[in-house]
Amino acid sequence: MPQQTQYRPRFVAPYWLVRGRDTTIELEIYDDETGLAVAPTSGTCSILDDSAIVLQTGAATVAGARLTFTVLAATVPTTLALEDSWQARWAVVIGAVTYTFINSAALTRWEPVAPCTVPDLEDLHSDIRHFRTPERTWQAVAAASLRTAWNDILRRLVRDGRRPDLVVSPHALFDVHRARALHRLFNDAATTLGEGRYSEQAKTYAAEYEEHYAGLSFDYDFDEDGVADDTEQGEAGEAVLFLGTRDPNRWWYQ
Repeated sequence: MPQQTQYRPRFVAPYWLVRGRDTTIELEIYDDETGLAVAPTSGTCSILDDSAIVLQTGAATVAGARLTFTVLAATVPTTLALEDSWQARWAVVIGAVTYTFINSAALTRWEPVAPCTVPDLEDLHSDIRHFRTPERTWQAVAAASLRTAWNDILRRLVRDGRRPDLVVSPHALFDVHRARALHRLFNDAATTLGEGRYSEQAKTYAAEYEEHYAGLSFDYDFDEDGVADDTEQGEAGEAVLFLGTRDPNRWWYQ
């Protein structure tokens, strides 16, 4: 009997569902053997609260290999209490088989916003303008490193017991975000191009990222009232062992 194909969802962080606002969430699925994105036939999505009550369910929109679903503002009114233990359950039809994929979701006052931008990277290293793929501009390559770095930070904050949506001084994460993005950018450049200078820059920013994260101090909304009280000031992140990972995006120097 042939073995059933295995598929993996791409969940880089929890879904952030902002109260009182439509929020579109998305899902991409990949073939576990080939690593290629899979175009599903159809799909549905259900939003469950922390008591496993289904608050909204409906058909997802399929565009190529991506499914999207809009969580309506009416489903998440501002009268609901903030929560970090909701779920989004996808039922996706691939071929003639339905697969279920579940990701965590948080009901938030606002969505965590990444503080660092492409010009902030260029300010330190104008030579990143030479990094590009045949399909993407250098700006798109840099933006991808920023997105990946930001998701790294979001997951790390969650692991350290801090909800990113309760950080009310996002500027405090700027140095951490920039260092992580530059580490990823130069680490992959060193691997692709084999140039020692990029490897050294990657190591420098890996260490800088750890240093900034260990010294994190930000305003944190412990009681979820939208402001940081005096007792909530200067919440620090814990230093943890750095385990460097490579960004799968590749580029060429021209």
